[in-house]
Amino acid sequence: MKQSILGEFNREQEAFIKEKQQAGEKIDGTTPAPWVGYPNEEALKEQILSLSTDRRNFVRSPPAGVEFQFDLESFMPVAQATLAQDPNLQQMRFELVPKVISEDNFWRNYFYRVGLIRQSSELTSMAEESSMSAGATESGPDGTG
Repeated sequence: MKQSILGEFNREQEAFIKEKQQAGEKIDGTTPAPWVGYPNEEALKEQILSLSTDRRNFVRSPPAGVEFQFDLESFMPVAQATLAQDPNLQQMRFELVPKVISEDNFWRNYFYRVGLIRQSSELTSMAEESSMSAGATESGPDGTG
């Protein structure tokens, strides 16, 4: 189930990116970093930025059997936006590409993990919203239910 949700999420993201590119649109004149516009944006940014401190996040491929569609050309504007805000990512790319791993695989592995973090953040946000709305409907105005 998680694999299909992640696959669907990535397809939607790619479609959105392609749609914006075809329309010549950029949000605020630039392509946003991968955490922009998500619930808990600051926490998400922190988690995504922490990816670039561990070499394994770039040299380990997604697990076998996981459907992760990736097209470097589609992701490149987001990659460039992220590079501009993450010096550790710049350094990691300098150290690994092309000596250890190809450009395409570097970004594939990175964006696979970015997708997992965003998916987890969205699920957490949905769970919080669900529990808050459930709590509001279960108790009466005086809190007695």
